[in-house]
Amino acid sequence: MMWFLKSILSLIISIQRSQASISRLADRILRWQPMYILGRLTYCVYLGHFTLLMSKAAVTRTPVYVNYILIIHNVIGDLIMSYILAFFITILLEMPISSLQRLFIPPPSINDENKNK
Repeated sequence: MMWFLKSILSLIISIQRSQASISRLADRILRWQPMYILGRLTYCVYLGHFTLLMSKAAVTRTPVYVNYILIIHNVIGDLIMSYILAFFITILLEMPISSLQRLFIPPPSINDENKNK
């Protein structure tokens, strides 16, 4: 019975250590500047990707015969087009609206939050 508890305890310790190293790696990746830019674009990709796929399907006139190369080509092309569309949506809509929002609706200060409590 004691060997079972020792093995469970060593398993828990090894999982905790691996999580700590993974969290440091994840933290380093998430603080990387290109990930911040991709994060800003990802919501716009989410909004525009479905529209892009539906418009692509709407203009298709002939049946598409599927193979692996065509699937990979379409996936990469759709991702590139989605991020290009997201870049323009971000530059033309999201950033100006965010600037106007910050101008007209200032964020609450720390003192205001303390007064409400």
